[in-house]
Amino acid sequence: MPDEVQTEDIIKDIFKQGKECFIPRYKPQSNHMDMLKLSSAEDMSSLAVTSWNILQPSDDDTAREEALAGGCENNPKMPLRGGSSEEGITTLLCLGREN
Repeated sequence: MPDEVQTEDIIKDIFKQGKECFIPRYKPQSNHMDMLKLSSAEDMSSLAVTSWNILQPSDDDTAREEALAGGCENNPKMPLRGGSSEEGITTLLCLGREN
């Protein structure tokens, strides 16, 4: 969609600064969402595309660190909104934890 925020440059900048980046993985028909670690900006090319045309780790991708398990709760977060206006799905992008 043309009005969607393009986050690729933000993610690349996080890695240029030597920080860690966590992205959301949502479960369809659920309000559950995990924040999972990307290993690099290039790692984005390995992500699955959802029916909403959103890149996220696949359900069988179990090797990634989960943000809350690694201390992301103490880092700055950027609110992101996704889904339709009726659903009002909101998530937080954990901004670059120092390595």
